[in-house]
Amino acid sequence: MDTNIIVVQNIETEVSFEDTFKSSGLKKVLKEVIPFIQDFKSKTGKNIYLVGGALRNLLNHRIVKDLDFATNASTEEIREFYPVKEVGVHFGVNLVTFQDKTYEVARFRTESSFSNNRKDVKIEFAETLLEDIKRRDFTINTLALTTMGKGDIPVIVCTKQAYSDIRTSILRFQGDAAERIQEDPLRILRGLRIALQNELYVDDTILLEITSKIHTLDLLSKERIYDEMTKIIKAISDVRIHPNLINLFEIVFIKLFSMVDFSSVLSREKVNPYADSLNYNQNSKYHSYTLDKHVLTALSLYNVTRHDTTLRHAFSLALFLHDLGKPYVAKENKKTGFTNYIGHEKVSAELATLFLKHFRCPKKEIYIITELIRNHTKELTKNENNLILSNSLKHINIYDLSLLKLCDDYAKKPIGVTNSAVLRVNSILRIDDTEKTIYNGFEKLKTSLGGKLIKSHKDLCFDIVPVLKERLPDDKLKEAL
Repeated sequence: MDTNIIVVQNIETEVSFEDTFKSSGLKKVLKEVIPFIQDFKSKTGKNIYLVGGALRNLLNHRIVKDLDFATNASTEEIREFYPVKEVGVHFGVNLVTFQDKTYEVARFRTESSFSNNRKDVKIEFAETLLEDIKRRDFTINTLALTTMGKGDIPVIVCTKQAYSDIRTSILRFQGDAAERIQEDPLRILRGLRIALQNELYVDDTILLEITSKIHTLDLLSKERIYDEMTKIIKAISDVRIHPNLINLFEIVFIKLFSMVDFSSVLSREKVNPYADSLNYNQNSKYHSYTLDKHVLTALSLYNVTRHDTTLRHAFSLALFLHDLGKPYVAKENKKTGFTNYIGHEKVSAELATLFLKHFRCPKKEIYIITELIRNHTKELTKNENNLILSNSLKHINIYDLSLLKLCDDYAKKPIGVTNSAVLRVNSILRIDDTEKTIYNGFEKLKTSLGGKLIKSHKDLCFDIVPVLKERLPDDKLKEAL
């Protein structure tokens, strides 16, 4: 083993630093992964490791979608013992089948001479894990899992620097930060996303390095930016994060918005709606927060709900963009002294359309996002058939809009200032004569309108109430829920 790589944990005995790596999910995956690793090493005589985001997510108790491996075995050597499908010949990436399951297995490699689309990257295959690790973006992504010793014991290995960074929850580029960014500017966005997902600390050095290289985002394709941007927006789950991480988020999105021309909507040049929202005092009796904090609070509420849809990122984006137009329609009410924002939903939807089109968002998603934004201030009423709807909402799922409105509403003031969840749901849905039956604190909530069960109303409560209860400061208010 390379002298710069150390064994972090003997998984069988769960020896780890500060119990960081104890994970029931890890044990479950081991039952699948270890037989493959043992069989591969036995047949090919080569090394193989579980690597990448899967291992990182496992150790942080997050959902794992794909299991990726790295090895010093060539495609030809692997094909002698397993069915192989080559999916990235240039990068030495294969799909390998073992016991009716397919895994992505990549050959150890070094990379250099990146272009902005990575097509011209120079690839050289390597023999050791350390060589492969050196090309990776962040130290947290240098973790690897394999088996060692007489008993073929499962162990996690990583570099000494990664060991230190994981213990202290620090985001750090692997090697020289400027070089890593120059190789692929997308790493700026990936770094922000990984830091948010794993609650990592971003120190001043990294912040300054990214700030100095933020212009390199211009080199990326719009599609790559959009894909990573949606992951960042979905990763906002708590606004109580370190100021440096908030600063990094703001630096990134000020840059992204600066890449878009909004003059067709606002009739002025060089307008940056996101920058204009930062620390914006809404001067409203309904809002305690600045505009940017209100948006992030609403977004964090939605992102931790159990909203079951394949387009979660679209609803996250709708909340992120839903109040963009406020600063441009603001008018003070001379009688009350407060500011009104009449028509902000229309302007917000138009600004969102330009932003999303610029980054090549699919048309279906643009439609859903902008319709949610355009209608987020409208009242939902019931017609003669007791169905909740609005004339302009024929193509929007009423539950989706109701949940967006609920998150928006709860993000106006600190939780605990508002009424109980049932009353708030009813006020948002504008439902009259609602029959409510509550058992065991929302274990069951039945809402009937004209004898018809409104499933979305029940699900709204089940989705939002657990989130609210966690954040309520008052035990009595928690009991009320």
